[in-house]
Amino acid sequence: MAFLGEYTKLGELGKGGFAKVYKVRHNLLGYIRAIRILKETITDENSPDYQKFIRECKVLLRLGNGNHRNIVHIYQPRLLDNQALVEMDYIDGKDISQYLKDNNNYLPIDEVLNMIVEISDALAYCHEDIYKFCIDPDVDNLQNDPVDGSKWL
Repeated sequence: MAFLGEYTKLGELGKGGFAKVYKVRHNLLGYIRAIRILKETITDENSPDYQKFIRECKVLLRLGNGNHRNIVHIYQPRLLDNQALVEMDYIDGKDISQYLKDNNNYLPIDEVLNMIVEISDALAYCHEDIYKFCIDPDVDNLQNDPVDGSKWL
């Protein structure tokens, strides 16, 4: 794996239809992160798979740039030896399925309510608060609202 020149693989965190995610340590700087690597071999930067990957990374960068506590931050996506990868913060924990299994599929109501609040807060952020990180007035041809200068038209 091409990324192993820069990182030491500490374990596999998960896999899906399009990518695998590994826990890694940066060899030079020593920090721990997660790396998502597309399964597809990318022959050039114009390939449809790579362009889709870049579009997804742009969305995730915008979301993460807002620094919401429940949205993982990602860093510069790269193409390294025909592998598309993106570095992201490593979150130590379990996914909800494993957490439920470990608790015999039972969670106290206060814990469920807390999860609902945290998830709802992240969703609200994605739908309402993120707009300021997702617009570029010059690129999007936006103008200030003459009535309320803090808004864009």
